[in-house]
Amino acid sequence: MMFYITIFFVLCIRLTQQATSSFINVQNRRLTLNGQDYLYVGTNFWYGANLGSTGPGGNRTRLLRELDHLHSLGVDNLRIQAGSEGPNTEPWRIVPSMQPDPGRYDENVLEGLDFLLYEMGQRNMRAVMCLNNFWHWSGGYAQYIVWAGGANSIPYPGDYDAFERFSARFYELPAAVQLFNNHIQFIMKRTNKYNNLPYVEDATIMSWELANEPRRLNLSWVNATACSIKQLAPKQLVTTGVEGNISSNNFSNDHASPCIDYATFHLWVQNWNIYDPKNASDTFPSALEFARKYIEYHVAYKEKPVVLEEFGISRDNDDHSATAPITIRDKYYQAIFQWARAYRIPVNFWAYGGEGRPRLPRANWTQGDDFIGDPPHEPQGWYSVYDTDESTLEIIHRFASGFLFSFHLKAMNLTQLTIDPSLIVWNISTIVLTTLGIVLATLFLITILIDKKSKKNPIMVLVANSCLSSIVFGIDMLVCFLIALNNDLKEIRTEDSLCKLRAYIAYSACGVFDYSFFVQALYRYNAIIHPKRTNWQSLQNQLVIIASTWILGFLVPSVFLFTTEIVYNIDNQVCQIPLRISTSSIYLSFCIYLIPLLLITGMYLKLIRHVKRKRIRIIQTRMFIRAQRELEIVKRILIHVFILMGVGCVYASLLFISIFRDLPKYHFRIAYIFGSTSFLFVMISIFQFNPLLKQSIINKLLHK
Repeated sequence: MMFYITIFFVLCIRLTQQATSSFINVQNRRLTLNGQDYLYVGTNFWYGANLGSTGPGGNRTRLLRELDHLHSLGVDNLRIQAGSEGPNTEPWRIVPSMQPDPGRYDENVLEGLDFLLYEMGQRNMRAVMCLNNFWHWSGGYAQYIVWAGGANSIPYPGDYDAFERFSARFYELPAAVQLFNNHIQFIMKRTNKYNNLPYVEDATIMSWELANEPRRLNLSWVNATACSIKQLAPKQLVTTGVEGNISSNNFSNDHASPCIDYATFHLWVQNWNIYDPKNASDTFPSALEFARKYIEYHVAYKEKPVVLEEFGISRDNDDHSATAPITIRDKYYQAIFQWARAYRIPVNFWAYGGEGRPRLPRANWTQGDDFIGDPPHEPQGWYSVYDTDESTLEIIHRFASGFLFSFHLKAMNLTQLTIDPSLIVWNISTIVLTTLGIVLATLFLITILIDKKSKKNPIMVLVANSCLSSIVFGIDMLVCFLIALNNDLKEIRTEDSLCKLRAYIAYSACGVFDYSFFVQALYRYNAIIHPKRTNWQSLQNQLVIIASTWILGFLVPSVFLFTTEIVYNIDNQVCQIPLRISTSSIYLSFCIYLIPLLLITGMYLKLIRHVKRKRIRIIQTRMFIRAQRELEIVKRILIHVFILMGVGCVYASLLFISIFRDLPKYHFRIAYIFGSTSFLFVMISIFQFNPLLKQSIINKLLHK
């Protein structure tokens, strides 16, 4: 019991700290998390800090819904702007700006970034922090050049070659570079106001990116800036943000610095005039071929991990309306994801628009418009993936969930999704153990129901209640295990429509099961401590108490039916509240496990003192013997609960581990094998510790 109490208070102390605890690393030219490959589906969410602001343009309610939506899809990596510069009066850029003037920051936007990172951490999501921008839509290089006196104004792109030459002057202006270095120092030395973690100690931040799509790179600047960042944040990664071997860039040279941890590339078949949406039938096949070769070229780079952090394509016929068909885009996303799976590279699609919608399709963004995936300088609705684009979202979800698409392109040489064979054994073991427990509980319940004496005995009715709740709990979990086994055998990972409902029923039935033992102990306790309260011992009152525990059991977790706390865990093939430090996990642990355990233990200890006093007084031998007998029965009930804590102990241990590091990949499966075992042993102990039940079963077997 002290173990559970200790766990509870440790969790309470750690509640406000970030759920994400382990940093992403690089091992053997792979991104890794706790020694395992970190392969992810992410998105570009550049507007996240502004959406998290409490100032103009902010909408935290929308932000939370969108983070929940992305998390439910399995999208757990967000590439976000960690810097926007310049006056809010400038055209075609993010407004409000994070840094309107050199060294002067908009605190609302900064707190929006804090809030975004905090909420991402609560969902075990990771952030790529883009610090600068070669293009003007966030201020970026061009704004630093103007601030440094390198130009009076920004030549907004009409001629992209001319703008590229202008923006590249940034590297040669020491004053511009220094202004950017000041921003790096400011942002990286910031402490998050919501979790009290310095940014450089926050594992939610996977990496720092020098800039969005920097071109004409000065390699000395790359090395100096990357090493400066690495010195400030040795636990976090650093990357360039380049588009790949395109334009003036040299992919290998751009990532040669020892302070650059992984390489990036972008893929834009439409922007680069390879695909024409007005002539999709002729140009889409060649665009797919270009995309395949472009990916193959960059994944051949073996010096460091490689990430495809931008790709996108427009809706059919280049229609920017939110309701326009997305047939081509679905095919394109599916192909890109298949290649990414085959080559085992992480990807971020461009871009998530969520609940936002353009004021007018193709119009440029102006302050007051919804933030969507398309930056302010681009036609709104061009590449955004909205929360209503169900077919695209399904493709994203299936890939993120590890599902193998039925996309038959032999030339891709796709690798099959494989399941660890040991998982099949684990599934079968949990199914067998749970089935045996259900069979015993059903046998006990039927025996009590058909025995005339047992039906009228309040004690046996209480035992029947424990059996019934265990049957509900066991059947619900058995269905979960059977679905997991089916998915593992088919080598798929997918969430069905009733997944979250089963999780709710499991939490509810488990609570009722635990409280059924509390009701048994309470009956024994009152029979000894308050023997004159005969009304309490009536069958009618016991039925009222039983009904109350069922209502309470199903009410306690009901709040999670209306939130997004219950999520599908891909590796464990189950819907559960994540095992991490959170209000939800502490709430359930306390309500389902700790309260009944502490109450039963308290009654047991008080009965011990009562029996000792009886022994000292040596009064009414019959009452003393009865008190000893009831004490022994409460002790047995306590043993029931401690056996059932086999599952609770594992859950508590995993919660404790989650304070210091990420959990094992199959942590729920580990908990379930212990839970199934304890479930069976509780059923056996119910038979062993209930003489009336045991005798009734024996009589039935002997046909007496």
